[in-house]
Amino acid sequence: MATSRRKFLKTGTLVALTAGLPLTLVGTAAGKVATAGAANASTPMRNFGNGTFEQHVGSKFRTSAGEASIDLTLKNVRQLARPAKGRPALPGGEGYALTFRGSHSNPLAQDTYTLEHARLGTFSMMLVPVISKDKSARHYEAVVNRLF
Repeated sequence: MATSRRKFLKTGTLVALTAGLPLTLVGTAAGKVATAGAANASTPMRNFGNGTFEQHVGSKFRTSAGEASIDLTLKNVRQLARPAKGRPALPGGEGYALTFRGSHSNPLAQDTYTLEHARLGTFSMMLVPVISKDKSARHYEAVVNRLF
């Protein structure tokens, strides 16, 4: 089955536009309306900056994988490089990587997890297993990039 160039470009453009929509807009369009909750209810990541997490280095975050509840410790907040000269950056844009330490007994696969923290509340974040010199535990990284 051959696809015309026109159809390919039209479909590709729609996919690219859809991928760039904020999730809140997609949820609203799908008829799902976000509701305000208690102070520890789901907190969107857009309200968190690198300074938010730097205050909580060493603290515990909890997630789950299947039936298991898993504790992660925030070990490091690392700043990402600013855009190269000539590349636009958003005003106030920032980029940072969070490194978490977990246990060997309950490894996490690369996926988006709901994290719970006593002070920050509940939010979702994609965690990726990473290699570390510290072989006594598993390590995970989450990257937040608001530079562009």
